[in-house]
Amino acid sequence: MEKNQLEIRDFVFNPLSGKGQGDVETVEFSPLVPNHLAQKERLEELDREEKIANAKGFNILDLAREQQERKNHREQERKEKIKSEVLGRLKIVEKETFEKAHEEGLKAGKEEIAAEIKVKAEKQLNILTNLVDELLTHKEELFKEQKNQLLFMVKNLVQWIILRELKDDGNYLETLLEKLVSELQTQTNLNIQVNKNDFEKMPEVLNSLQKKIGELKNVRLVIDHDLPEKGMLLDSDNGMIKSSTSEQFHALDKLFEKIGVFNKDFTDEGNEN
Repeated sequence: MEKNQLEIRDFVFNPLSGKGQGDVETVEFSPLVPNHLAQKERLEELDREEKIANAKGFNILDLAREQQERKNHREQERKEKIKSEVLGRLKIVEKETFEKAHEEGLKAGKEEIAAEIKVKAEKQLNILTNLVDELLTHKEELFKEQKNQLLFMVKNLVQWIILRELKDDGNYLETLLEKLVSELQTQTNLNIQVNKNDFEKMPEVLNSLQKKIGELKNVRLVIDHDLPEKGMLLDSDNGMIKSSTSEQFHALDKLFEKIGVFNKDFTDEGNEN
């Protein structure tokens, strides 16, 4: 005889809402309202249910009423949670918006200041560039002017040396005659012309010079009133040569003319000064 096997199962209460176990309840979002408004609506709903029950002649069970109140409470909690979440997100968005606006404002301010500085810097750079261009344009003129001034100083220095030599050198006539004789390359048949103030010194000059370079043969001394003091003209069979302060200065002018500086340059500059 077979024994009947009993299956033991847990007793499950059927949902009062009429939905099966495991069914997904659809959630609908409703507009958020303050707590006192929700409570007011709940009381009005209970009053309507009680009026309907009295009119129909039946009573709402306390268990069903309690279940409905729990459901309404959960719904209210869900709404409050959603409201709190929305408010929290709104605060975050508001903060992020403020920070972003602040950052963009600072960035815009920095860019504006940088643009102003750039404009000023470019303006100053243009001024400096124009000054450099102008300087380069007049560079050659400035260098030429400085060159003329320098050469003018050199010429004045040379002239001063020549005049100083004429004044302080007691043997100047002897040195000059020696150079002229060496230039003509002859010591015979010499016709020497000097200023009257130098004529008296010439015998002594000739004796001293002959001790240095040897005998000068057939020498004739002549006074030339047109010659300046310390000037000399030497005439020989090999030619004639003249030397004086003016002649030396003239030779100096020729030397400076070869390097592009003419005597009028110094004259003009001297007049300006």
